[in-house]
Amino acid sequence: MDLSVNMQQHFFLAFTNPSAGREADFNEWYDSCHVGEVLRYGRGFIGCQRFRLSEEPVTGSLPPWQYLALYDIRCEDLTAFAERPWIAGAPRLTPFQGLLEDDHVGWVFTPEDTPQPGSRALQPFQLLLAWSIGRLVDNPDIDRASIGRRGAAAHPCELASPQRRAQQDSPWAGLVIYELAPQEGNPPLAGFDSAWRFTPISPYMRSDV
Repeated sequence: MDLSVNMQQHFFLAFTNPSAGREADFNEWYDSCHVGEVLRYGRGFIGCQRFRLSEEPVTGSLPPWQYLALYDIRCEDLTAFAERPWIAGAPRLTPFQGLLEDDHVGWVFTPEDTPQPGSRALQPFQLLLAWSIGRLVDNPDIDRASIGRRGAAAHPCELASPQRRAQQDSPWAGLVIYELAPQEGNPPLAGFDSAWRFTPISPYMRSDV
């Protein structure tokens, strides 16, 4: 796959809940079918790792979703991706009716840096998602110098434009994705509206494997 300098890095965050009584089937479908099909047929999808919400509150209220699939995307034209997220000739994906609730959402965020695919492949690492209603650069309450503190990999991101069609609007414009060891404390979160911690439940999966 061509990962030339013209390709912009993005994260696609897919939040879901399993249907009542179908959690095992939901995870089997996600791991055995869905991620592989998205990486094979999604336009610009190059990798994914799945996470489950840790129930300890960090900042603000806990989110309404239990699961996160974090995808790496590379594309030259985000508008084309938003309008046509699947490659030409892609078959119908394995159906998920009855496996997940209808409250699933997916948003594209663009990092300020250029993280390498597979940076979240280390199984012990957790994710902490710190959200800002406004853009990070416009939020004077966020200490930008503290975002990349020593000991935590941090990826400041802004909500991308455009988003995929038929997606619920994101209430947040700014996001910092922290990679933390399980025993590591939370980074400074002053100025953020919400922060959620997730534990990995899969290895990092690549489209070229």
